[in-house]
Amino acid sequence: GASTAMFSVVDAVLLKPLPYPEPERLVTVVEADGGHRWGVSAGNFVDWKRLSTAFEALTAQAQSTAPVIMGEVPERWDGYLVSADHFNVYGVKALLGRTFLPGEDQPGAERVLVISHALWQTRFGGEASILNRRLVVAGEPHRIVGVLPPGSFDRDQGVYWKPLIFTPAQLSRESMWLVVVGRLRAGVSLAQARDEMLRVTAGLEAVNPYWKKGWRAAVDPADRDLAGDRLRQMIWVTAGVVAMVLLIACSNIGNLLLARGAARRKEMAVRAALGAGRGRLIGQLVGESLALCTLGGAAGVALAYVLVRAARPLLARTLPPTAEVDMDPRVLLFAVAVI
Repeated sequence: GASTAMFSVVDAVLLKPLPYPEPERLVTVVEADGGHRWGVSAGNFVDWKRLSTAFEALTAQAQSTAPVIMGEVPERWDGYLVSADHFNVYGVKALLGRTFLPGEDQPGAERVLVISHALWQTRFGGEASILNRRLVVAGEPHRIVGVLPPGSFDRDQGVYWKPLIFTPAQLSRESMWLVVVGRLRAGVSLAQARDEMLRVTAGLEAVNPYWKKGWRAAVDPADRDLAGDRLRQMIWVTAGVVAMVLLIACSNIGNLLLARGAARRKEMAVRAALGAGRGRLIGQLVGESLALCTLGGAAGVALAYVLVRAARPLLARTLPPTAEVDMDPRVLLFAVAVI
């Protein structure tokens, strides 16, 4: 049960591909200073987007919490400020309405919102008339233009997305507050993207040579960056500990079965003397072992289901939002293999 529950975490975080079209083309881009990795400044993001050719689309995002006025009492919603092509990077289409249009993240554009499927269902009752409804977010009226489909974005911390419009003061290179994700162009490899971003970074050193000297842009697969090296290491170590406990349990059970078999030698001799053949005796022992395996496996799967359900609230705060820990057929197949 513990091994199956742990494998559900390993599978969700480390083995399954990201729940987006062509996830192998999704990468994260960060500013790196030696072995340290940081966010991305707005000034660098704008230059990267202008100078790079390896990406089909490049998006920046930042978390946001804002007061929202729907009725008489203001509420506080968690959301994201994102580039206009944010959903093009992830390959996500709107279930209702549309996502952002090019230019809606530029100064002077109309204030628009895209909301999550969960918010649409819980706060607006799934009304189709939600489109074009206006909400006052952070003191400014915004028009709802789209509702996302149910899926990975519903497991995220945000319930709304609004265009990220940089002010002149934000277009600096000192404050590294953005998360940048890109989609590689078809046919462009990760190594090619890394080489290009090294050239772009080297060219940008002339903009502010003192502060950016020795810095570079690091490009990594998005699934690795979402989990993080520390979380991945922690999961593998925990899985290894659980596997060792499983091996100890298997060894103990094997010893018990051997001791039970030794105690039944007289019984087997009597059965053989009464005419039971070798195949009949082996079939009896195999049947008993299969019965034990079936009962133990069923109890283990039931225990794993309880453990996963109980730990899901804690895992939701610890694991990446794209990791859906559940007892799916892959996990059940692992349980059968362990049995």
